[in-house]
Amino acid sequence: TGKVGGIAGCSSEITSCSSSATVTGNYQIGEIAGNCSSITDSYFTGKLVMKKITEDEATAAGYTVIKSEADFANIKNNLTKKYCLMCDIDFSKISGWGNVTTKSGFELNGNGYSINNLRINSEENADMTGLFKDIVSDSTVVNLNLKNVLQQF
Repeated sequence: TGKVGGIAGCSSEITSCSSSATVTGNYQIGEIAGNCSSITDSYFTGKLVMKKITEDEATAAGYTVIKSEADFANIKNNLTKKYCLMCDIDFSKISGWGNVTTKSGFELNGNGYSINNLRINSEENADMTGLFKDIVSDSTVVNLNLKNVLQQF
């Protein structure tokens, strides 16, 4: 049993909602949230798997889709847009990323995919160095995995 934020309080059959409930079994997060009207914290047992959105769904939701390392590298040219990954990104193929700070309204939906082989070269302020130097308060990065990350001093 574990606690998950952002999942609607659903019955085990995922057909009705309540202020809190226990969810058991294996369900995709989209299936759970799609059958409930309110979002609360719930306790669950079993495995929850994120349902990836398609390119058409991402575009309809106002995302710019990211399908290559070149697409990802272009994010730094407009840090106020919404982006959604459609594949894993190999950062060993991206150069000159640097310390990128998001701007108001920025959103990166990893869509369950991964950033792989990220190498971070720390500068004077190592606390402010990463995939993004700073994520401003009304920006979001969600559903993103980081694999094989190395911080170099």
